[in-house]
Amino acid sequence: MSAAEVPSHLLMEALDWVQQGRAEDALELVESLAEGRNGAQVAGYEELLRARLMEEYRERLPDAARLRRKLEGSELLSFNLPAGAGFLISMLDGETPVSDLVALSGMDPFDARRNLNRLIGAGIVELVS
Repeated sequence: MSAAEVPSHLLMEALDWVQQGRAEDALELVESLAEGRNGAQVAGYEELLRARLMEEYRERLPDAARLRRKLEGSELLSFNLPAGAGFLISMLDGETPVSDLVALSGMDPFDARRNLNRLIGAGIVELVS
């Protein structure tokens, strides 16, 4: 198989996952297929999944939402957090809106929102009520 070829059954599996409500899993699969490959087809799937997930992330976490840490110090050390997630945690003060956090982070907006949603899902961060 050449570097540009991607097993079509894996792309079909990704599409099935999207229909099952597992868009995040589908994106991870497509991202793994994209590593080391230049296929336009994979890039297209990846962009479509990112757009779909961005909508979901914005629904779950509106621009005006505010976040705070649920865990501090040593509790956070038990998680193997990527650098971007750790940086976002350091910015949380319970007062700054999500839209400002995303802009100030300097990260790709999709990656910033993805990290914030994952931090909420892991119970590390919570919405301020």
